Amino acid sequence: MRPITIALAIAVSLTSIQAGAQQQQSISDQMTSNPVMGRLFTEMKTDFPDDFRGLVETYTKALQTGSRADAEAIGFQYARNVMISRLSDMASAPTPQLLALLGGQRDFIVELQKENPAYCAAFGMSGLPMGAHLSPRALSMINDLAVVQFRAERAGIDHPTERSAITPDDVQGLRQAMARGGASNDMITLIFANPGLQAASVKDQCDGSVVLYRGLGDLPPESGARVFSTILMATKGVMQKNS
Repeated sequence: MRPITIALAIAVSLTSIQAGAQQQQSISDQMTSNPVMGRLFTEMKTDFPDDFRGLVETYTKALQTGSRADAEAIGFQYARNVMISRLSDMASAPTPQLLALLGGQRDFIVELQKENPAYCAAFGMSGLPMGAHLSPRALSMINDLAVVQFRAERAGIDHPTERSAITPDDVQGLRQAMARGGASNDMITLIFANPGLQAASVKDQCDGSVVLYRGLGDLPPESGARVFSTILMATKGVMQKNS
């Protein structure tokens, strides 16, 4: 569960920016007025103005010194690095905002399961690649999800919430929630195994990730927030190591 939603959404949006000398709007204005992804840029500009300004400057400079593809890749990496730096804030969000993020990610991966199991598996295991080609519905969902993610990060900064470590009851509750949702014993065992889903087939990675998201969403609120927050913090360590 590696939430690089914002980075991918930004990369998708950058492909629509007109970078030529005759452009009628500044790059910043094009970002916020984008008919598909404008909401996420507006939210980013509101919640994290310095990050938004840095993205615009980084992308603009990259356009001036390299190709369009290079600039898009640099914009993606900038957004990814910012997101990694905000994972602790995300994990510290108050329970309502954190569970809203969990619910958005769950709904998105369920949609990917229907549309493209390979993308579903990637989202669950390592994050969607920069070049992912999403359907109009998935694009709209990822835009909405990025907005929720920004708001969770902002809430985690303004109203940080400390949580205790997950308990055996949390783990047992998650197992039971997944079983109630129809997950087989074999799938539940695979999810908790080591390396578990990481070494599984694409189908099992997709299906197992969906099972996990649904199980987390069905936990009592504080238990779900505690487990999801722990997963986000573990994700931060992995992503920093691989950056």
